[in-house]
Amino acid sequence: ILVGQETFGKGSIQAIYPLKDGSTLRITTAVWLTPDRQRLDGVGLTPHRVIEALPGQDAALDAALNVLREMIE
Repeated sequence: ILVGQETFGKGSIQAIYPLKDGSTLRITTAVWLTPDRQRLDGVGLTPHRVIEALPGQDAALDAALNVLREMIE
């Protein structure tokens, strides 16, 4: 169960290597996939429970803890 806000679709993991001339080499080392093996890049995920971010509070953490409590009860 995904709790929080919709993601923006960053679906890859990159390693960054600085080169002697000051430039960098970026290599994609992995990609994020959904459980049914769909790529996330550019698509993102919509949470099962959308929680709005509130300044000074971690509403998503509280909601996620409630989901876990519901699952074990």
